[in-house]
Amino acid sequence: MSEPAHPPPDPARSSAAPPARRSGRALAWLAGLLPLLLIAGAVYGYLNWWKPHADAADAYRAATASPPAPTTVEPGKDYYVFIRTLEVYPTQPGGHEWDRGGGSAPDLWYQLVWQGKTVYESDTRDDGFVALWDPISVDVREALLGSGKLELAGTLNQGAIVNVTAGQMLEIIVYDSDPLGRERAGSAAMPLDTLLEGDNTFTFDETPENAVKRIVMSVTDTDQPVANLLEALSLPN
Repeated sequence: MSEPAHPPPDPARSSAAPPARRSGRALAWLAGLLPLLLIAGAVYGYLNWWKPHADAADAYRAATASPPAPTTVEPGKDYYVFIRTLEVYPTQPGGHEWDRGGGSAPDLWYQLVWQGKTVYESDTRDDGFVALWDPISVDVREALLGSGKLELAGTLNQGAIVNVTAGQMLEIIVYDSDPLGRERAGSAAMPLDTLLEGDNTFTFDETPENAVKRIVMSVTDTDQPVANLLEALSLPN
């Protein structure tokens, strides 16, 4: 008796992977993709949430941070003092025109008086209500990049060196240079031991004796390398 014939195998069914094998391949594919998804999600979160919040926090901290407290000069130490800026009122003390008959602005210069003696006289700044001085007489870049073996006296061309003593005063006397002589614009006296390192800004009321409106005085410790001193003095007003 012949055995019953079996139907021929189905090619589609014979080539298909078992269900368990297909599931394993899918899981392996997902496992390989997961790190990439995590990295992409981290980058997206950094760019769209963390970084903007961090930048905003940094900006807030910078805006609300307290600046370092100014340093008061120390008695017994030497300091370089010069005037960066002088500003005067539109008229002389007493309300007169600065250039009588000419109508131009004043030609300003000043003296520094310490221990009762004139220790410095500035050069003149012509025709202006605001006068500026630069203390550096050599190229600042060359000085900062050079050997640093510069003599202080040969490098600075404005101001004076004073020794701070408690109770001593530094007087600034401002003049208008006139063809007929000099006319006093006003003066101010500051206790040396109350000055701050860096720029000190003083403002004054207009009076019958005073037409000086503003003085910006720079005070710098001389007990430091010349390159550091020049860098401090070259800062803008």
